[in-house]
Amino acid sequence: MKKVLIFSMFISSILLFAQDRDHNTISYRSLTVADWSNPNAFLFGPTPLIKGYGELSDSLKMMHDGGTFYEINDTYYSINTWADYYYWFTQRYWFMFRRPVLEYEFYYLTNNTIEMIKYIASPNYEGKIYPTTFTLDAPIVGNRLFDRSNFVQNETDMSQLNSLLSRNLYEKNPPINRRNNNNVAFIDNPSVLLPANSHVDGSSESLKGGGRSSGSSNSSGSSSSTSRSSRTIAN
Repeated sequence: MKKVLIFSMFISSILLFAQDRDHNTISYRSLTVADWSNPNAFLFGPTPLIKGYGELSDSLKMMHDGGTFYEINDTYYSINTWADYYYWFTQRYWFMFRRPVLEYEFYYLTNNTIEMIKYIASPNYEGKIYPTTFTLDAPIVGNRLFDRSNFVQNETDMSQLNSLLSRNLYEKNPPINRRNNNNVAFIDNPSVLLPANSHVDGSSESLKGGGRSSGSSNSSGSSSSTSRSSRTIAN
């Protein structure tokens, strides 16, 4: 009888551990409106669940003394804040939003933090689960980023989120096709597109263009003897 009791307690402890591990897989952080465009909140905050590294991400990271660089169709985005992250996310997964993603881009380029958050935190985002693990306390009606039920709770949720995004990504065509087989672009300032044949040697020369002043660092592209050229992508 004693052995049976001990065995039962052992099995119960295993089940409880498994349950706890499943529910505590994701660690959450609470953020405020001020953290949306704060590089420190991104650097020292929770890692995004959905990432977008490309072949040149590591090279760009070394070239610019750190930083995160995500890719879409050979275009690289410098990710320094949560505003930057969701700019990349809206561009890549545009089909997850009811309203045009150019709306978020406008708010992003004009540093309108509240409107950026409203765009992401409202039912405008049609996904059941968000790709990040922070709750955001913001004065917004129906703020979905404040409710933890809208975030990944376990591995099953994570698998469903990955499946949803991947399936739709291949089934739908992007609204703006920036692919060019001869070009690889790097976006540090999101209002500027830098073609691959532009000069990228880590020099102090920075991209020019009207865009966000926060969350960006000076940038240059891959080495080449050709002169720098750029074109705007934000209308």
